[in-house]
Amino acid sequence: MTAAQETQAVGRCPDDTDDVHWVAPADRSEQIACVRRLAAPHPGDPGGGQGQLVTGDCVSVIRANSTTAPNDRIVETPCATKGWFATVTGVVRGTPASDPPCPAGTLSRVLHPVKTGMVACLGQGDGGNIAGPGECLKSLKDAWVPIERVDCGTQTFMFKVVGFAGADGTCEDGDPVALGGYDRRLCGYGWYGGERSDYY
Repeated sequence: MTAAQETQAVGRCPDDTDDVHWVAPADRSEQIACVRRLAAPHPGDPGGGQGQLVTGDCVSVIRANSTTAPNDRIVETPCATKGWFATVTGVVRGTPASDPPCPAGTLSRVLHPVKTGMVACLGQGDGGNIAGPGECLKSLKDAWVPIERVDCGTQTFMFKVVGFAGADGTCEDGDPVALGGYDRRLCGYGWYGGERSDYY
């Protein structure tokens, strides 16, 4: 099964599906088997890393293919692993631009990778790298890979987030920066040793 076929299949299965399989009956029709294990662990449960993307799952940001911009697609990741980007705080109807009714603690709203017309609301959860106002990210010179959230007191050059850009893409303070996984540009500036810096 190709990645595209698997994504399509998962979208047609119940939320607690652990895995999907294409079935080829004798009549040559294509069918999908939505599989739930008889016993735990269930990778389709929230945080398990497989199945439908649901509230409580963790996601990473990746490059969809060799021709698109880096970090333009979210994929489900087991929460037990390290370095994931964000936790799904909710799945709601709408588009990122329509200001969907996401729960408190949401920092970004992205299109659900499988469910049409739905938005995945993203927040930090317990250890996500997604950053909000007042937090810092590693130097953006490494923006080819997903940026890691770091302690603002670290003695290194970093980018301090002070807010999100408005609908016109501009910031009241700091520079607008577009990063994968965020539905809006981040506003911020360079930060080093507890002070504002021109470099990030």
